[in-house]
Amino acid sequence: MAFRTDPPAIDASAIIWDETGQEDPRSRLLAHIRVAGVDMHLEAIEVAETEDGQIAICDERRNDLGTLQDIEGTAFATVEIGGRDYVLYATPYGA
Repeated sequence: MAFRTDPPAIDASAIIWDETGQEDPRSRLLAHIRVAGVDMHLEAIEVAETEDGQIAICDERRNDLGTLQDIEGTAFATVEIGGRDYVLYATPYGA
């Protein structure tokens, strides 16, 4: 995997989040970003650290987070948003 020491950055203050979690709206956040002209969903999944590792707080994304961690072979770095810890990932909009 290519790791760059000076990648392009998106300032956190530029991201407008929508709260989309089912039981707790703040447990799953969604934003719209554009990378190289491609519109993308930027999703923030609230996580907790347990003895078994990182788990998603929102039930509707628990399996998705586990699948992403299995693909990458690791837990993910988190970002704090509004006092909660989230894993971020981006996917392109559908065609």
